[in-house]
Amino acid sequence: MPKKAPDNIPEYSRRLRLLLETRKTNFQELSKLLYVSANYLSLIACGKRKLSPEIAKRIAEIFPGIRPQWLLCLDDYMTEEDRTKEVLDLHRTIEDLTEELIQCHGYSIAVFRTATETYFHITSPTGKDKVIPAIQYNNLIKSINDYLEGQLLLGFRDIQDSAREYSGGVF
Repeated sequence: MPKKAPDNIPEYSRRLRLLLETRKTNFQELSKLLYVSANYLSLIACGKRKLSPEIAKRIAEIFPGIRPQWLLCLDDYMTEEDRTKEVLDLHRTIEDLTEELIQCHGYSIAVFRTATETYFHITSPTGKDKVIPAIQYNNLIKSINDYLEGQLLLGFRDIQDSAREYSGGVF
């Protein structure tokens, strides 16, 4: 097993050490599988050598499920399952944030029903009113959700940044 990592090593070194620890292996065993010296892996784990994309990819091939992007610190998803869970959680969050996006723009929405139809009464920040049927409102909400998902996946983390970027709208 690898020794306890010093506090001042790079994150990719910590991740390699974590992987070896969780997979109950060591530098010698992994070096044989990679066809590199144990000393070379030890230097990477100590932060004295950089982890190359080629070695990260080969390590990921040896340990199914491990993502080379995680080893290289390009993202925080160790496995594809972690990444998928995060994306699904993000999708649920986007649906929750749509209401906040609408309010952030200053719109207010009221729902009213007739005997046969549901309508949404939307008031803009300038006071302009518009009544739309539920199907049209649902399509609008879907387009906002799709837009938010795209922006958040591209790196937006703040709902107001996404709101400022959103160029679509009801009016």
